[in-house]
Amino acid sequence: MKKFCKDVSVFLFIITTIVVVDVFLQKTLLFKDNNVKLTKNYSILILGHSHPAQAYDTNYIKNTINMATAGEAYLYTYFKAKKVIDNNSQIKKVFVEFTNNQIEKGMDNWIWDDVHLQYRIKECWVLLDNEALQLLYNKNPTGFINAFSKSLFDNLGRLFVSKNAIIKREGIHKIGATDEISINNKQLSKLKSRKNLNYDLEISDYNIFYLQKIVKYCQDKHIEVCLIRSPMHKNYDVSFTEHKFKEILRTKFKNVEWLDNKDFPIPDKGFQDSEHLNSYGAKIYSQYFNKQINK
Repeated sequence: MKKFCKDVSVFLFIITTIVVVDVFLQKTLLFKDNNVKLTKNYSILILGHSHPAQAYDTNYIKNTINMATAGEAYLYTYFKAKKVIDNNSQIKKVFVEFTNNQIEKGMDNWIWDDVHLQYRIKECWVLLDNEALQLLYNKNPTGFINAFSKSLFDNLGRLFVSKNAIIKREGIHKIGATDEISINNKQLSKLKSRKNLNYDLEISDYNIFYLQKIVKYCQDKHIEVCLIRSPMHKNYDVSFTEHKFKEILRTKFKNVEWLDNKDFPIPDKGFQDSEHLNSYGAKIYSQYFNKQINK
């Protein structure tokens, strides 16, 4: 029995040591300042989720880098933005996509559900502060522990090869261009029915809280920050959230620049679906956006 207890103790000591060393190496080597340095011509930063990731083709927008990522909650955007801005003093303006879906309670899932935790923790747990880590653990302890444990092994290769997951690209994420619009009629019907039934909208306070932190951080750094809404198809119904959306803009972001391009005219063949542009639509819109911000 003594030998068994000793063997178990040795085993646990070895495992603990490996984990501690792994955590130390990741905190030390991943996301080093030099790994997030941009070239000096990048003075404009675009952040957000899939809408801006597919709407802004920086081949047509001067001095701009698009770091928007599909399915990214503002908690993760906040820490990514901090790291990039801290190491790139040439950034003078930040555009953050703010669309109707970002206020809904369902955005909490983007922060801490099992699926999102799996790849967000792997990508950027090193950047998160104790408050954010505690929030994720409190909201989904099992999912957080699983994601964190898996990330310790998955990230080993990145320690010596690709040392960051922030700057994967400089420009737009290229999507499959199509000449047809693929609108989900069932989805549109569902949206309209929620409006007709006086849908009781629950708000994601955490998502809005971290958007406020992004704005404040930029302002404290004396960087211009602008909330922006990129084009959506005319059939995409936002009326059931629009009143609350505008109320949040008016009360929580009253001193923040707001640029609303939701109704910018894009032909049907410029949409991948009712919310997202394809590469054809992105080219049209990006050329307009370039003129809009560089007047």
